[in-house]
Amino acid sequence: MNQKHNHPGSHDHEHHPPAAGWKPHRDWRFWGVVLMLIAMVIYVLTREEAVRPGGGKGPEVPAAP
Repeated sequence: MNQKHNHPGSHDHEHHPPAAGWKPHRDWRFWGVVLMLIAMVIYVLTREEAVRPGGGKGPEVPAAP
């Protein structure tokens, strides 16, 4: 019942090589992780440059005796 018929001009899909595998540059999850890591690095590098609410520096805290 299940016979293959090879007609001229038809394509047999069983002879195509399998996909090359995971391509990270085309995967949205890869770019999500890359962007998250870049954001974390920027956060760590600029943490000391944060602006406090109210602007400027706060009042000086006296040193503990």
